Amino acid sequence: MQENARQGYWNGSVPPFGYRAVTTDTVGNRGRHKRRLEIDPVGAETVLAGQDGQVMGMKAIASQLNRQGLSMRGRPWRIQKVNRILADPLYTGCFYFNRRDSKTRKERPQPDWIAVSVPAIIDAGTFARVAKRREQERALSIDETLRTQTVKARRSEVLTEMAKLKDR
Repeated sequence: MQENARQGYWNGSVPPFGYRAVTTDTVGNRGRHKRRLEIDPVGAETVLAGQDGQVMGMKAIASQLNRQGLSMRGRPWRIQKVNRILADPLYTGCFYFNRRDSKTRKERPQPDWIAVSVPAIIDAGTFARVAKRREQERALSIDETLRTQTVKARRSEVLTEMAKLKDR
């Protein structure tokens, strides 16, 4: 399977969203035709719609895709799926085979990964801009969470002190 991936063939069963597996003329060892990934126009348009929404958050993108009647393989879009697609370098034209151990699902060391070239749905510049925006949103979210926790902790301390004073 690793050699198959090095030659640019698709080893998986279900292709990533936005792609489809196309049978080639090349026959493998067991008599089955090898497959390559090609862009699925309908899925690619949905991926591009999510990338175009780079000024929106994940929830807003998922809501917009659902309002437009676009689905992810028949199911409504969720924040996690939008996040996974926006973070996946596959859509810039590079899929990594052998990234996880098939039994333990743990990520392997990067030198063990096999880069497979696939048709790009988005350009690297757009992907980098979206990644930067996602990182900024994440940092703001962490800051807001810390602020909220600090306020709650302080309020709890004040209430505890007030209870002690009341008991005196």
